[in-house]
Amino acid sequence: MPTANKAAKAVFDNGKTSSYHMNSVVSWQTGKSSSSAFRIVVHRDGRNKRYEFEAESAKFASAFIRLLIYYL
Repeated sequence: MPTANKAAKAVFDNGKTSSYHMNSVVSWQTGKSSSSAFRIVVHRDGRNKRYEFEAESAKFASAFIRLLIYYL
C-alpha cells in the first residue's frame, strides 16, 4: 500500500490484520463521544469479539457503516 506518510506506513506494515466473513458480523455502532469512532462485533470461536476503530472523520465512519449495512 503506497503512502506518503512514513508514520502511517509503519502502522500498516507492522499492523495485525484479521478477516471475517460478512455473515459473522453480529452488530455495529458509532461512538457516542466521537462520531468518527465505530465498533464492529463479530462472532468468532463460539464467542463475540469486539473491534474498535477510529476513522479519519465522521463522514468516513458513517460511509463505512453504510457500506457494511448495504452488504449485510
